[in-house]
Amino acid sequence: MTDHAHLRLVLDRRAEDIARAVALIAGAREGYAPGRVERMAAVAGEIAAAAGLDDATASRCVVAAWLHDIGMVALPDDALAPSDPAGYVDSPLVRAHVALGADLVTRVAELAPAADGVRHHHERYDGSGYPDGLAGEEIPLAARVVAAADALAEAAPHAQIGPRDRKAAAHRLRTLAGSAIDPRLADAAIAVLAAEADAAGQYLPRTA
Repeated sequence: MTDHAHLRLVLDRRAEDIARAVALIAGAREGYAPGRVERMAAVAGEIAAAAGLDDATASRCVVAAWLHDIGMVALPDDALAPSDPAGYVDSPLVRAHVALGADLVTRVAELAPAADGVRHHHERYDGSGYPDGLAGEEIPLAARVVAAADALAEAAPHAQIGPRDRKAAAHRLRTLAGSAIDPRLADAAIAVLAAEADAAGQYLPRTA
């Protein structure tokens, strides 16, 4: 291994460690369960690997997953505990968290390469997301991986789920493929679920 390659690996690990610490601190302020973001970060790396992405790109995806909602720390307390929960996700103030988060991330040299993954993780593959309405491969790769990891973690919040829940999670990923999620990365996320099933002595078809 060259000195340059060794340095890159050290920086990647340092970036992941910093991102994890920052995310856990931010999550405590927001009242998030730490396991949810930890699950997202873990499966982001696994999805990246299943999709054949190189180690440096996978590391950026992990960092972006840890930090995807870091912009929430810049929002006022009443935005985090809204009087109208039904309108919470679509409120302009909450939507601003992606730009705020990307701005925060760019200020830390080790984390800056993940900024586009933070800014664009709410874009949708069909172009109906925010903040910029990007579609398909216009959406930065790290952001597409984070979106797939978010969907997987929402549907399968931990690795120790039963076969019925895992099958439902795979179905959800297939449903979102092409609309919210890059189809190739939805397939990679299903491969991650299948690998978890194999490790648990279960079986999950990789296709519908």
